Amino acid sequence: MIKKIILWGGVTAFLCVLFYYLIPITLYQSFTSFIAFTGGISIAISAAIFTLGLVTAVNNGKTSNKRDIIGSILIIGVFLSCLVGGVITFLSRDVSLVNEELERNGVFVVAKVVGGDSFSTRSIDMTKIRVMFKLDNGNNTTEDVFMSKYEFKQFYLDQELPILYSSKNPSIVKVLTTDEEIYKYSHLRK
Repeated sequence: MIKKIILWGGVTAFLCVLFYYLIPITLYQSFTSFIAFTGGISIAISAAIFTLGLVTAVNNGKTSNKRDIIGSILIIGVFLSCLVGGVITFLSRDVSLVNEELERNGVFVVAKVVGGDSFSTRSIDMTKIRVMFKLDNGNNTTEDVFMSKYEFKQFYLDQELPILYSSKNPSIVKVLTTDEEIYKYSHLRK
């Protein structure tokens, strides 16, 4: 019994580290929702099995209605807490990873809007603009910047706008929309 508890505790800890620290930013950015839900569900299941082992060990295999109800409530509580907490944590992790990457390796340039499209339903918003800009090495690149359908209405074809991109991974792009952001990042390499 103790081996199973240690095993599932280790699996839970490994899943937390895997989904929070070991997945590269490019995968996080491309599959944010999938990673968030997969990570949340995986951690919730392993944590619930770990908790089940703890409850069984504490009860020494004995059963009683009161112990079973308390144990069941505890397992369900751990499952739901890990599921909701994991999904929220992993969804917000994408934003923090992008911000950290741009703080470390951000390059300020002026880009040009060369396209874009908006597809949205009640629950899905796949709106993006396509921007073209010059990299440090002199090559031009074109990248998609995802945004809400409301932000999309602010942009038009051939518009020039300030952006910040990662010198390590140019697909990580942020449109600078406020004067504070432009002032803060305009001193970075152009």
